[in-house]
Amino acid sequence: MKIPYLVADFGIGLILGKLTGSKKVFYFWLLNPLSFYLIYILGNFDVVVALTSLLAFFLIERKKDSWGFLVLGLGVALKLYPVLFLPFFIWRSKKNWLKNLIYLGLIPILSIIPWIRSKEFWEAFSGSGLTQKLLELRVWSVPVFLVGYLIILVRQMLDPKISLASLIFYLGLLFVSTVHFHPQWLLWFYPWVILAIYNKKQLWLPAGLLALGLIKIIMLFDDQFLSWGHLVPVDGEFALLTTPYNLLRLRFLLNPGGIQDKVFWIIRLLSLIILGLNEKSRLSADN
Repeated sequence: MKIPYLVADFGIGLILGKLTGSKKVFYFWLLNPLSFYLIYILGNFDVVVALTSLLAFFLIERKKDSWGFLVLGLGVALKLYPVLFLPFFIWRSKKNWLKNLIYLGLIPILSIIPWIRSKEFWEAFSGSGLTQKLLELRVWSVPVFLVGYLIILVRQMLDPKISLASLIFYLGLLFVSTVHFHPQWLLWFYPWVILAIYNKKQLWLPAGLLALGLIKIIMLFDDQFLSWGHLVPVDGEFALLTTPYNLLRLRFLLNPGGIQDKVFWIIRLLSLIILGLNEKSRLSADN
């Protein structure tokens, strides 16, 4: 069942290698532990959708906009999250925005035709957990993610030199800083992180610390199957082991939720540091 994930995994690695011109990036994507965990241990199909987003970018970079938006539409049909990237892709190819939207909509529209009259389908569609999560963090009733998203979008409009990879990288930093994410959602942005920082050594340390913070967040969820619960097929005794969440709560009398909140603040600080370092690097390159 996971063989298609392996194909998508290699596909992402090959595209990253092509975009960066580096075999090291290809091997890093395939062999790093976070990829193994997100793709094969969690075992969700988000890697397939991540491949469509990256492939769409690859095609658009090579002036094959129609194919690029068709592939992005395939990703939207599989899972709605590539819509987050859509305004950035559209602005990148704004001269033919209407044609691109038509290509984008072909596969999603065809895919929902059998359920177009289903009330349950539209209820499930409109009740997306992702939408609720994106708008959950608010300051004075204003969704923080939405404000940050608009700032990044305006940044693209004001600075035509900024790369699409950098913008989606910034979107990923915003996402992990403001959204109580499910671990599988990290895979949406992970290829873009590698694409954005592969040749910027000054970002490797803060990005590595950020990754450790995200892993700590994941380990503190009250869910056995985000840690060693996945080893049950190897030995059923793993089901009897307590989770890190319960270990902290019952053995050490600590509040895992409170620790998570503190780690989130560290992640926000690291995200700002990475953003600042990347902008400094871009300004130096422009000068």
